[in-house]
Amino acid sequence: MAALCLLAWPAAARAQTSDSTLAARRAQAERLRREERFPEALTAYQAIASSEGGTREDRFWVAKLESWTGRLAEAEAGFVRLLQEHPQDEDSRLALADVRRWRSSPTAAPSEAGIEYYGEHVDGQPSTHGATLTIGDRSGRLHWRGALTVQDKFARTESRVGGEMALRATPHLELRARALGAPQAEVLPRGTYGVGVGGALGRLVLGADYAFFDYLDANVHQVGPDAELYLGRHWLAAARYRYASTSFSAGGPAVGNHGGSFTLGWLYGSANLVRLFGGVGGESFAGPSRELVGSFDARTVGVAWRHYVDPRLGLELLYARQDRSTGQRQDSWSVGLVQRW
Repeated sequence: MAALCLLAWPAAARAQTSDSTLAARRAQAERLRREERFPEALTAYQAIASSEGGTREDRFWVAKLESWTGRLAEAEAGFVRLLQEHPQDEDSRLALADVRRWRSSPTAAPSEAGIEYYGEHVDGQPSTHGATLTIGDRSGRLHWRGALTVQDKFARTESRVGGEMALRATPHLELRARALGAPQAEVLPRGTYGVGVGGALGRLVLGADYAFFDYLDANVHQVGPDAELYLGRHWLAAARYRYASTSFSAGGPAVGNHGGSFTLGWLYGSANLVRLFGGVGGESFAGPSRELVGSFDARTVGVAWRHYVDPRLGLELLYARQDRSTGQRQDSWSVGLVQRW
């Protein structure tokens, strides 16, 4: 019996090592998919699906990534095979319908442009209206996005322009920077500057950011971490904390403020997402504005929906309700369109 155990032990050790290796490869493939590095993710999933430990879910993601990278015929065949095995699989059925609808359309590319209208209303104040135009590119290791915003608030029309960049320094590390300017603004910050870092550890994505807001009569330093956890194929949980320190030109001690938020999201399709979110403290869930600095405090709940009607055209909707410590209520909303090519 002891001899048999000794003979079986190497095989069991090899199986355990193989399982650990496969789990690591699958985590790497998932990370590539979340980062929208679709060709690399497809290659990774194809290797996993063809291995001895490949699962039906791995084959699902092979077909899904084939559809996102323009291999629509191969994707259709893959989803058909999956449905032949499990006719009640709703995810594969919906994905197959999308592929058949897209067969005559070119696949989405990493470049995109967008337009967003946003508004807000605070009790006892006139409504705010604004629009933001963006254009960007996510190909290669360097990602960038430029933005132009025009806003009407407190009977003032102001604009700001700038952009942000992200460098994928290593497969697991991203460095970020942004700068926006509105030199004549009184409501918006005249300058916004920030740096950040982010990285993925399997299903967990961690980050930290620092931002500086230069208002007409106040300077705000803001810093804090954030985290995202992908739970299986469809669920996302995210948390964020920010500490802000405000100093005013008129003098006096700096004012500190804390804010945090939590988000629960449901992912479906290529980049579609429904989010429920809430927060407390200093963060407003609206654009930066002069009346929100200092000792601002509120409670916020909201919902957002992002959906791509085809690989190139997407729609984004958001609504948030905020109850401020002053007794006022703010309603915020936005509608956006994104075009990829």
